Amino acid sequence: MPSFLWFDNSALDLTARQYGGLAIIVGAALAAQIIYLALSTFFIRTHNSPERRAFWRKERRRLDGVVFGTFIAVAILTGVRFLDLDVDLEDTVNVAARVLGAVCAGLLLLRGIAIVGNYLLDKAALTETRLDDQLIPLVRQTANVFVVLVGALFVLSNLDVDVGALIAGLGIGGLAVALAAQDTIKNLLGGITVLADRPFQVGDWIVVGDVEGTVEKVGFRSMRVRTFKDSLITVPNGQLTDHVVDNMGVRAFRRYDTTLRLPLSSTPDQVQAFCEGVRALLHANERVRQDYFFCEFERIGESTIEILLYCFFAAPDWGTELRAKHILNLDILRLADSLGLRLATPASTVQLDGWLGGAKPATTIPRERLARAIESLSEPGRAGQAAHSSLTHGFEPDTAAAGFNKGDSQEG
Repeated sequence: MPSFLWFDNSALDLTARQYGGLAIIVGAALAAQIIYLALSTFFIRTHNSPERRAFWRKERRRLDGVVFGTFIAVAILTGVRFLDLDVDLEDTVNVAARVLGAVCAGLLLLRGIAIVGNYLLDKAALTETRLDDQLIPLVRQTANVFVVLVGALFVLSNLDVDVGALIAGLGIGGLAVALAAQDTIKNLLGGITVLADRPFQVGDWIVVGDVEGTVEKVGFRSMRVRTFKDSLITVPNGQLTDHVVDNMGVRAFRRYDTTLRLPLSSTPDQVQAFCEGVRALLHANERVRQDYFFCEFERIGESTIEILLYCFFAAPDWGTELRAKHILNLDILRLADSLGLRLATPASTVQLDGWLGGAKPATTIPRERLARAIESLSEPGRAGQAAHSSLTHGFEPDTAAAGFNKGDSQEG
């Protein structure tokens, strides 16, 4: 018996001509896939830098199966009409092909949205404003939801589901859903409020109720805050309408308010010289706001003379603020040493000066020497430090180490 007689009506009720047509359809899809692979490989090799080639090759391999499924769906929808199949069988094949095409097209669109979104995020990182960093993820999420919804409706319509009745049913039950999802709707409205009012942006250090940290991501339903303990907290956007949002990241200056205590045995000239010397240090420090600072003899305490130091640092983050305090505090210690002073110990400390061998006589420093010590602080680079000068290599933190949290640099 000739081999072609195997393709008779007993085999799935298809004729040899119909089997041949199916073979042509599959062959056309394979040919289209081969052409796609050849053209994409050539384009990647000739139109991309060596650094980008690996990325596009990986993306192409990820989408090879999806593209081939699309070619199969297109080939079936184009060629099945010429096979003269049974009406029911042809309808079933067409429905399967349309569903396959819709799924593959949806996957291609979702991947395209991800690629374009990542590209736009890289571009947004180069701009000064952070609004685009916050807006692009929201637009990408919206596009993904739209593609999934449209694709699902298309698939349901091809499966003979009455989409109009389904939408009408959802409309009738919308009130019940709204009542059951009040918190979700409140969170969505909160997300819209964040986009409209922009009380903060991605990267800002904020305080919302008991949550404090750096904003990493803002979505329609919630936002994610990286705390200074390196934990990640998800805050529903609805809380933004119930709590005060304190945006610490937009401060131009950071306050430094402290009390410096001198011994009661300090002479008036020493106290005056100390206050003038601290003000000279503030003038010489490039990080200190020059139009608003104080260093004054505030009060006489029970066991110390209390000097108020109040100033502001121009520091963009917490690390810079700490270094500015470090430099100023070291200069204050050097000033006290040059004036023959030492900062007072706590009132609860028991001092034994004079208990054994008699008390040491107090030394009086001439006013001229005190004045020279203050004048030496008036210019950066002399007695006062204009920049940090460490005794060793400094033991600086390794910011490139794995797991370092950028948000930590903004605490304080």
